[in-house]
Amino acid sequence: MDPVKETIKSYEKTAKKYAKNNSVVEDIKPLLDFFVYRLKGNKVLDVGIGPGLTTQFFTDHGLKVIGIDLTNNFLKMAEKKAPKARIMQMDMRRLKFADGRFDGIFVCASFLHVPKSEALQTLKGFNRVMKKGGLIFIAVKKGDKEGFAKNVGKYFTLYQTDELKGLMESAGFKIIKATEEKKNKTTWIDIFALKV
Repeated sequence: MDPVKETIKSYEKTAKKYAKNNSVVEDIKPLLDFFVYRLKGNKVLDVGIGPGLTTQFFTDHGLKVIGIDLTNNFLKMAEKKAPKARIMQMDMRRLKFADGRFDGIFVCASFLHVPKSEALQTLKGFNRVMKKGGLIFIAVKKGDKEGFAKNVGKYFTLYQTDELKGLMESAGFKIIKATEEKKNKTTWIDIFALKV
């Protein structure tokens, strides 16, 4: 059983509710602003786009964006929300892009669904499709657990900040900013890094 595929099944069922609960970018606007500010170039890969809020933000800032997700219902929403972006169904663990294609990769609250056994390989995949000096942002939940969350049918992999930093460094990234931020009862780890 692939935990990611099971997670996608859950998102297909709850996509409308998720979109309603995540309908404004204000919560993460400082992160988006920092990403746009630090980005050199304009080709961005938005990974795990959900209903397309971040994708829309990037296209509104004149960036050339490819947004990927596995959830069909999210892809349909994102196509409407961000018509200037190219929206594709793709698994972040197996990116089908040429080497060095992107100036930046934005991975907000999606990498945390990848099992730890596939985390390093997935990060190396991000590194492969980025230009040297390219910027990556990853946000995950802080913790020590890995597995399906009760009653939601979604698989979560939680991290400690140093653990994720170490993985990203092993995948060929140099950390430029790492912060922890508490939202409601959840602590989020936000990491910006460059491809070296």
